[in-house]
Amino acid sequence: MKGRDKMIEFINGEYINKDEASIIKQVLKTKFVGDINIEGNLMWNLFNQKPKLMSFVDVKSLQIPNYDKVYFYLERQDKMYKTEYSNILKYVEDLEPWEEIDGYIFDHNYNWVIAITHEDNQILVIGL
Repeated sequence: MKGRDKMIEFINGEYINKDEASIIKQVLKTKFVGDINIEGNLMWNLFNQKPKLMSFVDVKSLQIPNYDKVYFYLERQDKMYKTEYSNILKYVEDLEPWEEIDGYIFDHNYNWVIAITHEDNQILVIGL
């Protein structure tokens, strides 16, 4: 793991095993990136729809559809969890300034995605 990829561990969610996560990631990629090779790129760099750029404050106030849980995929660490939206917001708030995140929050129907990027913590939103 590269030094910049080290972050506090996300512990407030159900870890999704690699096999199941691989299937979920492929559906997410197909829906929001398309059928292109993303090797060497971060998924949010290749979104096939123009996302809305939002601040973290705005994302905190989003009315997320009432799901029991959402998915949280940390792309640099290649780890996926199922958790509550509020747990993810708390995790992001608690990150240190030097901890770079490239994470995706999305629903089980793949209707929307929120990408939290390492680029000045820009947040890209599609479908909400």
